[in-house]
Amino acid sequence: MKKSIFLLVLLFVFVLAFTACDKLHKHSWAEADCETPKTCSTCGKTEGEALGHTEEILPAKAATCTETGLTEGKKCSACGEILVAQEEIPASGHTEELVPGKANTCTESGLTAGKKCSVCDETLLAQEVIPAPGHNEEILSAKEATCTTNGLTEGKKCSACNEILVKQEVIPAAHKEEIIPGKAASCTEIGLTDGKKCSVCGETLLAQEEISSLGHKDGNNDFTCDACGADLCTDHVPADPIIENNVPATCQKPGSYDSVVKCSVCGDEISRESKIHEQLPHTEEVVPGKAATCTTTGLTEGKKCSVCGETLVAQEEIPVIAHTEEVVPGKAATCTTTGLTEGKKCSVCGETLVAQEEIPVIAHTEEAVPGKAATCTASGLKDGKKCSVCGETLLAQEVIPALGHQWGEGEKNLDVTTYRCDRCGVSKAESESLENNENIFTNKEFVGTPEALGQVLVAGWWAGGGYEVLTDGMMTEGEGRFSTLLNKTTAFMDGSLDLGEKYVLGTLRFYIYDTKEAITEVAKKESVGADILIQVYLDGQWYDIVNCANNADLCDHLVINEGLNNDYLEFDLSDIVAEKVRFYISASVSPNGITFQEIECNGALLVEHVHTEQILPAEAATCLTAGVTEGKVCSVCNEILVSQEVIPALGHDWSEGAVADGVTTYTCGNCGLEKMESDALEDVDNLFAGKKFKPTAEATASILSASWWNGSGYEGLTDGIKTADNAIGRFSTIMNLSGFMDSTIDFGKEVVLGSLKFYIYEVSAKTEAQIKSSIGKDMLIQVYSNGAWINVVICPDNEALYGHLVSVDGVNNDYLEFDLSGIVAEKLRFYISASSSSSGTTFQEVECNGKEFPSDEPVLIENVFTGKLFVPTEGDAAGNVYNVNTHGYDKLTDGITNQETKGRYSGKSAAGVLVEATLDLGGTYDLQEFTFYLYKTGLTGSFGSELIIQVLSPEGEWVTVVHCKTTEELQAHIVAKSDTDAGDRLVFDLGGVSATQIRFTMPTGTTTKYPSMHEITCSGYAK
Repeated sequence: MKKSIFLLVLLFVFVLAFTACDKLHKHSWAEADCETPKTCSTCGKTEGEALGHTEEILPAKAATCTETGLTEGKKCSACGEILVAQEEIPASGHTEELVPGKANTCTESGLTAGKKCSVCDETLLAQEVIPAPGHNEEILSAKEATCTTNGLTEGKKCSACNEILVKQEVIPAAHKEEIIPGKAASCTEIGLTDGKKCSVCGETLLAQEEISSLGHKDGNNDFTCDACGADLCTDHVPADPIIENNVPATCQKPGSYDSVVKCSVCGDEISRESKIHEQLPHTEEVVPGKAATCTTTGLTEGKKCSVCGETLVAQEEIPVIAHTEEVVPGKAATCTTTGLTEGKKCSVCGETLVAQEEIPVIAHTEEAVPGKAATCTASGLKDGKKCSVCGETLLAQEVIPALGHQWGEGEKNLDVTTYRCDRCGVSKAESESLENNENIFTNKEFVGTPEALGQVLVAGWWAGGGYEVLTDGMMTEGEGRFSTLLNKTTAFMDGSLDLGEKYVLGTLRFYIYDTKEAITEVAKKESVGADILIQVYLDGQWYDIVNCANNADLCDHLVINEGLNNDYLEFDLSDIVAEKVRFYISASVSPNGITFQEIECNGALLVEHVHTEQILPAEAATCLTAGVTEGKVCSVCNEILVSQEVIPALGHDWSEGAVADGVTTYTCGNCGLEKMESDALEDVDNLFAGKKFKPTAEATASILSASWWNGSGYEGLTDGIKTADNAIGRFSTIMNLSGFMDSTIDFGKEVVLGSLKFYIYEVSAKTEAQIKSSIGKDMLIQVYSNGAWINVVICPDNEALYGHLVSVDGVNNDYLEFDLSGIVAEKLRFYISASSSSSGTTFQEVECNGKEFPSDEPVLIENVFTGKLFVPTEGDAAGNVYNVNTHGYDKLTDGITNQETKGRYSGKSAAGVLVEATLDLGGTYDLQEFTFYLYKTGLTGSFGSELIIQVLSPEGEWVTVVHCKTTEELQAHIVAKSDTDAGDRLVFDLGGVSATQIRFTMPTGTTTKYPSMHEITCSGYAK
């Protein structure tokens, strides 16, 4: 009993100890952290709750061209634990942008075109300085001054930029003075002073003046003039009468004369008697006429007296005639010189009728200088640019180094492994069992072309005379083997040698003929030629093996030895397979020509199997696809025996065009495709609207089940819906690479196609790789016209398809676009196989704009709002959209009228809120039935307390067409939901009013209900 009591007491003590820990010891508390509450480190008791993580944003970092970025992440700011890990965003890569170059001038340097990244501005291709070339001096000719016109000294200008380098100085006009000697006066004759005239033009500069006669002087009275010695006697002895003052008779009046008797001693006059000559008749003389010109009048023929000059028949004036117009040809301006417009002058007098005007220098006309691809043995050139007019280099071509052979994996035949260069096709072979010959050219003869043999020195001096002894092993001093003409740097040699069978080549050597012991290394280098091309022939084709473009390259192969005729050019052709070898080498930079003593090449005979020929059938080219010629392959080793050559796609061969009823129709002469052009055809936004694509049964089997996609397959591909909603997917192939889609749409008539678009279904931002994988592997598009299906688009692979991708901001806005402009079709079908990704091929919508032949009857458009956007009035109305489970105004015309769980537009839940929006119709329409589809059937208060509908008339005036002032008036327009209806709706008859825009105003009522609707539609006729 005592033991029992003791045990009870002991038990009580333990219970007390555990239930009264706080009283038995002092807690040592560890503070609460993110994951554990406040805890006693002694007894483990907890208090309160864990603090929980304190979320801290790890900011995102945008990727740049060269650096990766990071998505936004989260961590706990208290304990540092990562809550949302950041993911790496790949670097976007540079976006190349052209940095335009600048042409140099005579005095200023230019720049080549460069490239930079348009995003980060990093230089991708540095611009290079184009040095200024300096002025190009052109002499401006001097011009001598004349008596009346100024002259010019010689000058200079730049012929490129026309800058004056040496200015021409004016030489003033001036006469060249010449003295006109005077004449002294005598006793009986007058004299003249000195005068002056111009010795060039004869103009009188100083007129001569008369000096009166001096008269006789007889100072000593000896009847003799002291000056001239004349007799001056006074006792005159009459002499015989003489005639003085004789005035002959003319045809105008009688003449007269004096009969004078003078002293026979002194000559003085003794007597004078006037007498008459009878008047003479006129002597008629023709006065020639003068033809009129474009600057002077003319004269008719006249008559005058040749004696007296009296006019017998007066000349009449002939008026000035018109100028004879002659075209002065213009001169086109170039990129270096100015031009002239066409002018006109008179071909008779030379007068300028239409002055020529200077045409300024034009910009360079850029012309591509095609590059040259580098080959295995020869360097290439990048594309360049030059001016097609003046030839100036605008973008210098850069050298692309020779690529070198790119040997394939190799094919084994017997114990020989043959490799083929994937780039140029040349072959090489390797085998330890091949037996090398010392010289596989021995006893074989090089054959030169007649042109090359014409450059050979005569055989009388050289042993042999040409190629025939180049492989006999002789390299002596006294027997020259081959030489081109001396002192003729244009000479060349070529030679071809048939080996008879296939050989594996080794080292090829050209031994230099050298009869002089003392010959410099420079002379040796000059004697080997300017360049060399060595080729081998194999399986019907020649291949370049060595291509030394200049003497320096050749000299890299020169081996110089002691002794005569031991120097040689050496080329390593190890393992190259050949049936023939040929070379071309042009004359050296030295005038001594090219001289070789011997040509040798070691190698081994190649033993191969005999090919079993198999035909590779030809394929004809079409308008869109290339074809190939027939080829041949060995069915055993798969070696191509005859390569198939690509036949380029033909392209459409359009006829000249037949015109009927304002429509021009063109027909392709190759495939029969038709296209039309006409302004009379009516534009259609989407020719597919209201029609359904019909797939084949096989394609339908590749469609994802309807349980995941809203709709099944193709039936929703033309309803205009391109939302970001997961439940509105339209079409996707099965995600296993075997899926494909094909489908046909029947227009029921001929239409003219425009741009065809396939919209990609995309619920979130995708990478480029994801987009590529979602668009399909290939695409074929055909049209049915005139009883036949015709190919109009062929994209053979995913890359070709991706080239048609148009990226637009926003979800589901990216699309594939194909230009079918003008193509005539009655039906259209497409085939696209699943992408290279397991994501299959996914499209949201397919549409094609185009044209239709006009109909005599107007066509009622079911909904003129489709594809157009209501825009809320700025201010109160724009801020009154209720944002819960709605998308504002932008979904009011997308065709969804039966989604009660997907509200499209709703005003805020408050009285007096204004809902107001405007839609631009993009043209003029005669409007018919206007419908508001209500959100949730039966909510009669959800359409507001008042409604005003207005239209903008073609004349530019807003006209009210509906005004329901109360909720009761609005209720009168309700059409209730039936089994086939999408829901309750408000319907208004607009009676065909013409409009270019439409707007509505709907304020909320006094209840907590507010305007709420799915869709707004309006039927009408396009004008």
